[in-house]
Amino acid sequence: MNKAWPFMKFLSFCLLGIALFGCSEPELNSPEQAIKNTLQAIEEAAEQRTLAGFMQHISDDYQDRQGNRKADIRRIMQLHYIRNQKIHILSKVQSIAISGSTAKVKLSAAMAGREADLSGELLSGETRGLGGLRANTHHFNIHLISDDQQQTWLVKKVAWKRGWE
Repeated sequence: MNKAWPFMKFLSFCLLGIALFGCSEPELNSPEQAIKNTLQAIEEAAEQRTLAGFMQHISDDYQDRQGNRKADIRRIMQLHYIRNQKIHILSKVQSIAISGSTAKVKLSAAMAGREADLSGELLSGETRGLGGLRANTHHFNIHLISDDQQQTWLVKKVAWKRGWE
């Protein structure tokens, strides 16, 4: 499997977080709000194609099931930015579970090169919209860590699968 493809799914998850950011009104300085702020910042950096802004939210200890480390994620994102001039994401956070300085986020995301491609019905595997428009959909399990009173969260690892849950 191409290393760039799995990370595209990860990127989708990041953008997902931003979409959910305004869905609820938790306490302003709560750990949940800090996580949502982090996800929003990751999504904005991805859509703006800002590598430094994206990477500042990835833990130095990042490692996923495919063996990707932080340096691999940097290279994958660079490749992704070269291949995709535009990035549009539709995301939905399914849950956030916080335990001390760790958190687990479950979310679904659809990612496309054109915003119009995200306007169809969400189906398992891909999104098909009017006129055959399409987007890739994925479900993510994201593990985050915090090292300073749960105000700064970093992505420690991500697992994903195709589809929308």
